[in-house]
Amino acid sequence: MAFNCNLSDINSLWCALIMEELVRNGVEHCCIAPGSRNSPLTHAAAAHTRLNKHVHFDERGLGFFALGIAKSTRKPVVIITTSGTAVANLYPAVIEAAMTGIPLLILSADRPAELLDTGANQTINQTAIFSQYPVLEVQLPCPDMAIAPQWLLSTLDQGISRARTSGVVHLNLHLRDPLYPGTQCPDWSAYMEPVMDWMKTQRPWTHYCLSGQRLPDEAQVMIDRLFAPKGVLVAGQLAPDEAQAVARLAEKLGWPLLVDVQSHLHGHSLSLPHVDLLLNHPTVCELLDQADTVLQFGGRLVSKRLSQWLANGRRKHYCFVDSGVSRLDPACNQSLRLQANINELCCFLEAALPGRREPGDWYAQLMDYGIRCRAALVRLLPSELNEMWVSRHIVEQQRKNGCLFIGNSMPIRLIDSLSDARLHGEIFTNRGASGIDGLIATASGVAASGRQVTLLLGDLSFLHDLNSLALLRDLPVTIVLLNNDGGSIFSMMPVSRDGDLFKRYFQVSHGLNAEQAAAMFDIHYESPVECQAFAECYEQAKASDKPVIIEVKTPPAEATDMLRRALIMASEL
Repeated sequence: MAFNCNLSDINSLWCALIMEELVRNGVEHCCIAPGSRNSPLTHAAAAHTRLNKHVHFDERGLGFFALGIAKSTRKPVVIITTSGTAVANLYPAVIEAAMTGIPLLILSADRPAELLDTGANQTINQTAIFSQYPVLEVQLPCPDMAIAPQWLLSTLDQGISRARTSGVVHLNLHLRDPLYPGTQCPDWSAYMEPVMDWMKTQRPWTHYCLSGQRLPDEAQVMIDRLFAPKGVLVAGQLAPDEAQAVARLAEKLGWPLLVDVQSHLHGHSLSLPHVDLLLNHPTVCELLDQADTVLQFGGRLVSKRLSQWLANGRRKHYCFVDSGVSRLDPACNQSLRLQANINELCCFLEAALPGRREPGDWYAQLMDYGIRCRAALVRLLPSELNEMWVSRHIVEQQRKNGCLFIGNSMPIRLIDSLSDARLHGEIFTNRGASGIDGLIATASGVAASGRQVTLLLGDLSFLHDLNSLALLRDLPVTIVLLNNDGGSIFSMMPVSRDGDLFKRYFQVSHGLNAEQAAAMFDIHYESPVECQAFAECYEQAKASDKPVIIEVKTPPAEATDMLRRALIMASEL
């Protein structure tokens, strides 16, 4: 269908052009927070039949919801807000998206220049409101017939191209009255004449050619290092297809594979089981230190001990590969940093090797420690309902067609350390800034893209994002809530030894549960107290197409005590 410019005013025309060009550039989802100043944008989005619209009253939750959609679809998502603090409430989601290269396009409404810095209602300085996090910020002027429509279209094409390849783009549109459409429609033909050909097609005004990344010249440097018998592959945050390519390379190299829970290789047969625990064993560390080369794909590791081992600098060559531009080198000791397509590079390196290498005695010694750790952990972990049992059960029950969203703080550490079951399906996290805010909203966004989601999170994360329960509505999201009354992550830190200070300022005991919150948002609620009851509740929830909250209440320090015991056990293997 050709573009229809039968509109009442220049605001409406510009906003319709904006929506049309976004759709032509592949945007499918638009997230809207109600407001007055953004009314022309909202009207235009509502009228566009090829946009999926999502509405939420809380801009902070809306931002994370859009983040979830963008994570799962790998396509740019547009967020529309009104002016003032509404824009500022997007900041946490903008930070998370920027740090992980997730494409978000912020389309904020603003007051016209003559109202700025005058005390006009709901007016703040929105220029650079997100600091350095956007890769591009454009101050779009008030719609004006003196500004050619092709300028607006080409500006949008540039913005969406930058968002698609780099992360967050902020377009701040200044709008004068009228903010609501009228009944009379002027003749726009003279104004639109320069873009008449565009109006008759479905193509963007400017086409950005996003060609595949060329393999860097430095890739050849790596080949000689791959012939060394002692090397280690580390898998960080990876997409499912990247994980498969890394696994194939690991198999051909015959090297140990140390994997993060976000790698889509957790529990893979080639991976060293429970590497986070094993790095507490001095002999395992000594064995790993014999590696001449470390080749890491993807960053943002959950395991502190794995990051510390990589930081010790006891290897000749440490190469890090990622498709993004972020540094991702906390210890600053990577000897080679390749920005490359991971699939292409793995295929390139795999083809360079003469044949499949059989793992040697060194590899076998490491795997023996992993097998012993797995068996000892089975004996150590209690069989009653607790955070560890729930985390392991969810992993074991994860189906290939489902997806698991893992919350920060304790949930992701429990799975990374204490489970080695194969993680099937897609894994999602918010590990850019690793905050506990916006997790319900982000998981809801993932579900809105057509996925069935299990969200495993703690009680403080749940309380942080209560408003976002409204986003669940009829989405197939099962929230497994680990309620240890205030979070236990600080129990692992030295401050826990100062009893009074710890209890007053760090433990944050609240004495709350989720039952009434579930009732308020009309969400089915369960609170099992036995393993069998949890297993039945969880199976029923996954079979449902409605949201469910399953709350498991545990003592505050139980999970951290178990982690300490597991680390001691691993050190004594």
